[in-house]
Amino acid sequence: MIDPTIKQTVEANIKLTDLSGNSAMKTIETINDTTLPENFGLGKNLDAITEASLAQDTIIITSSLATREASFGYKIILRGDICTVKYFSLADENIFKINETDKPSHLISMTCQISKLTLSHNPQFKTGELIEGVVELTTNDFWSTIDGQNNKVKVRLTGYFKTKLSKDRPNEQSVFRQIQ
Repeated sequence: MIDPTIKQTVEANIKLTDLSGNSAMKTIETINDTTLPENFGLGKNLDAITEASLAQDTIIITSSLATREASFGYKIILRGDICTVKYFSLADENIFKINETDKPSHLISMTCQISKLTLSHNPQFKTGELIEGVVELTTNDFWSTIDGQNNKVKVRLTGYFKTKLSKDRPNEQSVFRQIQ
């Protein structure tokens, strides 16, 4: 969806973070059917790191947030009129599983069945272009294993981003490269 007025929403939500960088997130986690307070109860939006790259005819926007236990975020893949939104979480230890019976992994990445993306304009797919918008997603249930106990997790996340499109550097080492 294209909505030029989304710029004001992006700016307002980025200002509600501690650092007022180029991105912000709101997140609500449900663990074992208990919904936790928004943004871990901090009362403000969370600062996120966002980068956007152009690889031929594809824009990839990746935004993440680091917490004590794990990093998490979203990846948006735009190719023509096709948009895919993925949620990811990355930890130092193998704690994540898509299904309860899976072997734990340090990384989980899943396409979100419930998602909405609103951009301020139709991207022109040009290096240096400002890409800004809001993404809303809800994950399917997944599992986090802590001290041998499986916890069912669902995440609702809203991301507010404003970033310039850079040329893809496929050989660059980055945590974002791990997210498929």
